[in-house]
Amino acid sequence: MPATGLHGILHYLIVKVSKKINYTKRKISNDFYYGFIIGAFLPDYDPFISLLIWLTSGELSIEKLAEIHEAFHRTATHSIFFAATLMIIGYILGSRYPKAKSIILGIGTGIILHAIIDLPYMLGVAILWPLSTQKFGLFWNLPPLINHIRQALFKIWYIIFFNLIYYVSKTKESRRIKISTLIFTIFFATTIITVTKPTIFDIVHGITELISLVLVAYLLYAEKPLIYEAIK
Repeated sequence: MPATGLHGILHYLIVKVSKKINYTKRKISNDFYYGFIIGAFLPDYDPFISLLIWLTSGELSIEKLAEIHEAFHRTATHSIFFAATLMIIGYILGSRYPKAKSIILGIGTGIILHAIIDLPYMLGVAILWPLSTQKFGLFWNLPPLINHIRQALFKIWYIIFFNLIYYVSKTKESRRIKISTLIFTIFFATTIITVTKPTIFDIVHGITELISLVLVAYLLYAEKPLIYEAIK
């Protein structure tokens, strides 16, 4: 997959372009754009579902976890039906909760774009799940060492995304962004030094990426005012 943080950067840049295009036309709400940015990240939280399936499988081996994740990754959370279900929920909530409607519609739209971006990238996407588990796309691989470096760089993309939001918002200070930048940097350093040791790398990358995703979810919520400021 393109790095999760890179999805966030691309979605944010699309938001800024859209704001300029729609400046004199019918306005799209900032709530929708906030949801759209969340939708950039949400599909790549499927490792937590894989982890849950693994924990209930009765076979708690690293090999089994890898097998489950390989089978489940880029399926349910990357499906247009998952996005459509969220958008239907948004419309249902719309009459009573217009803000929630806008955010959820934005999330659904962001998920669809995320899946489309993933289509040509390495593993393909089961975009029609659950009607079909077939993955569509261009299937290709990188040499193992290059692929490990690519994965280690996931943390750098998180740093770039949140610091981009921070600087564009012109917020004087955000302690959370500074602390998270330090954490992501430590995670990057920890993973990059193990790229030549596949077994160790897989464990270190897996653990640091799960923690990173939790931190990203926290920042997307805790720094909501900052993100709205950056959207303007």
